[in-house]
Amino acid sequence: MLPKLNRLSKKDISKLFAEGKGFRTSLVFIRTRHTQASIARFCILFTKNAKLNNVERNRIRRQAFTLIEKQLDRFEKGTDYGIMVSPTLALADTEKRRETLQKVIETLTSQHV
Repeated sequence: MLPKLNRLSKKDISKLFAEGKGFRTSLVFIRTRHTQASIARFCILFTKNAKLNNVERNRIRRQAFTLIEKQLDRFEKGTDYGIMVSPTLALADTEKRRETLQKVIETLTSQHV
């Protein structure tokens, strides 16, 4: 699991979506915001249409945070990242979800390396 220092609080998530810049892939919407923090911070969110129970949401969140944690040093310091998962990705099988999340993370790290 991603360390608490690298996770966004509710207040920071609100700021991220109010002030951040976003872009969309086919299955994920991503918001980024530059801050004064000395670390990269993340949040994984779900659209209201992704009707999942808590177990499924937490499973996806853990899966994404594990992938992020493996490449944490490659992210730009002082940037907040919000990853919003679409219903299509949320309902996909585990392997497709992992592949898609891995591509998204590689895209984020390649933009800032």
